[in-house]
Amino acid sequence: MELPGATVACCLEEMERRFPGVRGAIRGGDGRLLPSVGLCINGEDIRYRLGMDTPLRPGDELVVLLPVAGGAVFRVPNFEKGPES
Repeated sequence: MELPGATVACCLEEMERRFPGVRGAIRGGDGRLLPSVGLCINGEDIRYRLGMDTPLRPGDELVVLLPVAGGAVFRVPNFEKGPES
């Protein structure tokens, strides 16, 4: 999606305005970005730039990386032995 914003912070504020549920997924109660959330501009982590104050230019790609956890363990059947009874 295209969002206006001169900085990463401005862009995120616009995204949060359009999609209110996003805020709780990326920010803590104090409004700061959660440590588990990654933000990259054109493939570079904003922590190595100016953080939330990193300026954006037209055409920049801002990627929000959310943590993923959980899953399930499953057994793959061994069809060479035949079906299990």
